[in-house]
Formats: sequence, C-alpha cells, structure tokens
Amino acid sequence: MISSFLFLLLLISAYGESRTAIAQTQDFKQVLAFRGELDVVNKSDVFSPTLDQSYWTLTANYVIQDGILVQKDQVIITFQEMDAKADLRKAARAHHLELKDLELKEFELEKEKQELLVQQKRHRINLKKAQTYLLEDEQHLLPRIEREKAKLEVQAATLELDQANKARDEFEKRAETAREVQKIKLEDAREELDKKLKTLESMEVKAPVTGIFYRPLVNLGNSKEKIQPGKSVSGGTKIAEIVNFEKFVSRIYAVQSDAISISPGDRVQLEITAN
Repeated sequence: MISSFLFLLLLISAYGESRTAIAQTQDFKQVLAFRGELDVVNKSDVFSPTLDQSYWTLTANYVIQDGILVQKDQVIITFQEMDAKADLRKAARAHHLELKDLELKEFELEKEKQELLVQQKRHRINLKKAQTYLLEDEQHLLPRIEREKAKLEVQAATLELDQANKARDEFEKRAETAREVQKIKLEDAREELDKKLKTLESMEVKAPVTGIFYRPLVNLGNSKEKIQPGKSVSGGTKIAEIVNFEKFVSRIYAVQSDAISISPGDRVQLEITAN
C-alpha cells in the first residue's frame, strides 16, 4: 500500500552540532503478510454414482493417477459392479414375470371372450327355434296350452340372449381395465429395469470435461482420504476434480487489526508464496 506521511529529517554533523532540520513528505510502502489460498477458476467436480439403495456402498476398482490430463468422457474411476448386477438381474426377472403375466391375462381374456360368444350364439339359436315354432303354427292348430308354452319359451330365450349380450358388454369393459392395469405394471417394471441398467452403467465414472485429474481428501469412513482402489464411499460423494490451470483466483484472509490498514481502492503490489 502506497501513502504519504510527514517526517522530520535531522542533519547532525560529526561533532554533534545541529546544522539544519528539514521537514519533507515522501511516499512509503507498507508490507503486510496474510494467509490465504489459491484456487483455479475453472474446475468440475466429480461425484460417485447416486444410489437408490441404502444397503450397499461403492468400492473403487480403478482410479486414474493425479496430475494426468484426461479428455472429456474418458473413464477415470470404476467401481465394483457386483451389487449393481444383482439388482439388475432382480429387476430383469420382475420385468419378465410382468410380461408373462400380461400374456397369461390376454390368454384368459380371449378364452372367456370365446365362451361368451358361444353363449350368445347358442341363445340366438334357441330364440330363433322358439320363434320359428310359433311362426309355423299360422293356422293356430296347436293346442292353446302348447301355444302359450311356445310363447314363454320365446320370452325365456329372449331374456337369456339379453343377459348374454349384457355379459359380453360387461366383459369388454372389464377386459379393458384388466389390460390397462397389467400394462401399467409392465411399464413400472420396465422403468425399474432401465434405472438398474443406468446404475450399472454409472459404475464407470467418466470425465465431465477435459482437464487435469485431481483427487481431494474426502470422507471415507471415519477418516479423510483420497479415493483409491479398495476404498468404499457412499453414493453422491465428491471424489475428484477436473481442473484447468489457465486462470487462478486468490483468497486472502486478514485479522481485523491488519485489515484496517487496507481500504478499497488502495494500490497494492501482491506477491504470492505457495507452500
């Protein structure tokens, strides 16, 4: 920081005699030392895969070395796939069962439909037979009791046909609902299968950008360590950074007693010493 101050310059001879005293102003520099940190401006954080299962953690298989230049989408870390593969197999079985359940439901519905169609056809035939029996007696030669009986048979056949038609209509509505429910179950199983597949694919962590690979200290169990093969970590944990060293930002921390010596707008010459 550059400022001005007034000081008194005393010129004293070798004999101790005072000759002159001249008051002058002159710029001076104040040197202050602060602690701080230096950080890159452009960096991308890398996280372990996010897990929807709370009963297993991720164990690293392969981790690229610090300081290596990596390209975007390059594999930089891999995790053991045993649990992810087990969950994928389970989801695949569930999806297969739902698919077979849909096929079985379609078979059962088709069988029931054919049975209803047969009933409709049979009742139509019975009605036609009863109606034909009455039409053939145009001369009313049948005894009255037989004719009344024939009329009742027509009414009964008509009622049975109406019930068969109603049963068919109710079946169509019920079948549509059953198919929709089964398809929803199949879609849910498919979504779960896709999710497990993505989880398995995420066991290979790829670089989000091009830059220098760096592993910071992270919480691994009860201690802070760098991620490395054999170490386990929870899902969604920051495990690495991809940094670009073209631009830096410095953060300086000053105690209050030193901070009062600096004001916004002061011209300073900054020298950074990194350990």
